Amino acid sequence: MSAGGRRVGIAARVATVVALFAGAFTTAAGVLMNSAVAATNGVLLLVGTVLLVGITYAAVFAREDQLARRASSRRG
Repeated sequence: MSAGGRRVGIAARVATVVALFAGAFTTAAGVLMNSAVAATNGVLLLVGTVLLVGITYAAVFAREDQLARRASSRRG
């Protein structure tokens, strides 16, 4: 992986952690302040972040599997 790719990967991980913490804090603040809107927004932020991470990793694993199958078919 190139240096630029490493930086993008680190930035994506940092953004994911920040989004998860923001969702958790927003949810907690909504519950503490008895605000259904804030709690719902926090939960939606958490769920959206988790879904985005899951979809991204699924795509990466599918691509790696495709490359591995292609490489094995060229060998034998």
